[in-house]
Amino acid sequence: VKLLINNASRNQMVNIFLRFFPGQNQLAHNFASQIPPGEISMASLQGHLLEFKESAEDAVLHISKLLQQNKPKMAEDLSIFEHLRRVGLEQFTPIFEYHGYTTRSDVEGLDAAQLPDWSIDLKTSPILLARLKKTHRRR
Repeated sequence: VKLLINNASRNQMVNIFLRFFPGQNQLAHNFASQIPPGEISMASLQGHLLEFKESAEDAVLHISKLLQQNKPKMAEDLSIFEHLRRVGLEQFTPIFEYHGYTTRSDVEGLDAAQLPDWSIDLKTSPILLARLKKTHRRR
């Protein structure tokens, strides 16, 4: 008998987060909303939450680490939408495209210090800005 075990749905992400951090409903939904459904296994989620078991906020703040660890090795010409989606930041695709960044390879060498000037969300959300800076650090 073969049994297919799919990757985590948003509901499963919320539930596992709440097992680690009971009562943190808002953070659980924030956590799940930043991870594309079906991309991360329950085992990977569990490992991530164990790593940050002392702080629910850190577990959310370091989602980009989880997504980077679980992404397949891909070509540098991944679209900017797909690249940002992998770290749960696809809502910034139009901003990157407006500034001429349309592929993953385009963002190599991007100075993260300019990012807050691109969007009020990035100016006012240190968590989003920190995640975006980690994704686009100079290499």
